[in-house]
Amino acid sequence: MAKLKLDVVLRLVNQHIHRIFANTGEGFSALHAWLQEQGTLQLSVCLESTGSYSDAIGHFLVTHQYVVSLLHPAVLVSYRKTKNMRRKTDKVDAYLLALYGKDEQPPVWFPISDEVMRLRSLLGYRDEQVTNQCTRTQSPQKWTPGCLSDQPRHRAGKLAEANDNKV
Repeated sequence: MAKLKLDVVLRLVNQHIHRIFANTGEGFSALHAWLQEQGTLQLSVCLESTGSYSDAIGHFLVTHQYVVSLLHPAVLVSYRKTKNMRRKTDKVDAYLLALYGKDEQPPVWFPISDEVMRLRSLLGYRDEQVTNQCTRTQSPQKWTPGCLSDQPRHRAGKLAEANDNKV
């Protein structure tokens, strides 16, 4: 899975089919239509976790009633070694994900709610604004992470660290 494209491998009984789709809403719809054309009734999808790129397609697939598993990239690296495959391309990764999904039957992934996604986005935006404010109010030579410790979110983290150190 990349920023601009989705490499997909569909494993059938005696073959596998590779296709590439755009990593956009239109590409997701084209993928869904193609999968329906293949006549696959019970289909599970195995994705590599790539942050926002995998979140979007994952949400789309869950919304369309697919069973989705989301793997940490290190899982795929380890699995590649067990299959003694040295090449790393998007096409090979898609094949390995399909194979892993069939062989290992990873746990089903459930996306976080839209509200939590929105909250994460807002917190990220807030953190950027706090950092920008700190850099504007202090000269670059004097800027330290201590500027952030005055903020409630960072104070809570410092308190938690202090309590962990006392135990």
